[in-house]
Amino acid sequence: MKCKVFKGKWYEAMDAFNAWAKGKALNKAVIIHSHTNPFVIQGGYDIDLTIVVFHPEGDPWEGVQS
Repeated sequence: MKCKVFKGKWYEAMDAFNAWAKGKALNKAVIIHSHTNPFVIQGGYDIDLTIVVFHPEGDPWEGVQS
């Protein structure tokens, strides 16, 4: 098993995860854990998102499809 971590503002982490997961078969061998961390900025708040994916080793899981 390998681990891949996507972290950043919620929309950046989601976009990076979606680009990586495109064309991959997410099945019961894949474990996805997400965690949000809201923080205060001037005039409001923003949300950091961390997505941790544990996946099998192998070619389809190693890179991002172009």
